[in-house]
Amino acid sequence: RQSAKELLNPTLTASWEKGLLMIQNQETTAEVFTEKLTQYITRTIDKVKREEGTPVGPKPVSPKPVGPKSNETKRKKNGGRSSG
Repeated sequence: RQSAKELLNPTLTASWEKGLLMIQNQETTAEVFTEKLTQYITRTIDKVKREEGTPVGPKPVSPKPVGPKSNETKRKKNGGRSSG
């Protein structure tokens, strides 16, 4: 099982703390910090997946549920009437 060893590096924690301090000092915004952090995490996860041979990319879309519960949901959306 692979892991992202760079996530265990104290330098990474220090960089996050620096980013939070920059937000506090209004040198950057929470949105910019969050975007950069999200990009870093995504790259790191993709790297680990590639090393494990796991496909990288968007998550597959699950099919819509079928059966009694899906019909019940339709009736609720239609004000209790069956859409059938």
